[in-house]
Amino acid sequence: DRIHSTIDGDMQRTLDALCAAHGRELRRRGVPQLAALVLDNSSGAVLALSGSLDFFDERRHGQVNGALAPRSPGSTLKPFIYALAIDAGLLTPASMLVDAPVRYGAYDPENYDGRWRGLVSVREALENSLNVPAVNALAMLGRNGLYPFLKSAGVSTLARPESDYGLSMALGGCEMRLLELAGLYAMLARGGVHIRPHILAEDSPMPERLLSEEASWIVSDMLSGLLRPDL
Repeated sequence: DRIHSTIDGDMQRTLDALCAAHGRELRRRGVPQLAALVLDNSSGAVLALSGSLDFFDERRHGQVNGALAPRSPGSTLKPFIYALAIDAGLLTPASMLVDAPVRYGAYDPENYDGRWRGLVSVREALENSLNVPAVNALAMLGRNGLYPFLKSAGVSTLARPESDYGLSMALGGCEMRLLELAGLYAMLARGGVHIRPHILAEDSPMPERLLSEEASWIVSDMLSGLLRPDL
């Protein structure tokens, strides 16, 4: 039997070339491996996917498909925390959050650079990827937080109860696949409508609204000024 995928040959070759070029620069910065994929925002179809820089590079674990392997998402879930808080009427981009030492039980998050900035706006907190404001925002959401949102988006790697993850989810304290994470960001581009990413042409996942169009636009606008602190 033939299996028909959604992969576009020209797009795949372009992605492979881009990964090779960026891979050389990343390795100079001490990052040995990368994965990337391209989604069709209108349908969720995977148009190109690169799981590693070189499948045959055993020294750098090239046979691990980085697009499908569960990994820590780092700070990439912060935008969705703020989107949920905006939808809940708890925050706006101009709302002020505290960036100062805080402790939730035994958990005391810190910023990447070890500095504190005091009162910051939601926009500033996201643009600078500040940790404590994101954790505080997640705490505000209570039971309507990140975990049930990710579950509703079909994230398949959250095998443990929500209590096992806690507020550390705001800073990547959970497991996710790049493929599913890309689907969340494509949802922002669709104005809050989620379509499960798929690679088989016969699949046709049903769209589902998970965020409002307004919150999706606001968070996308804030992300346009993002400053990655470690680069």
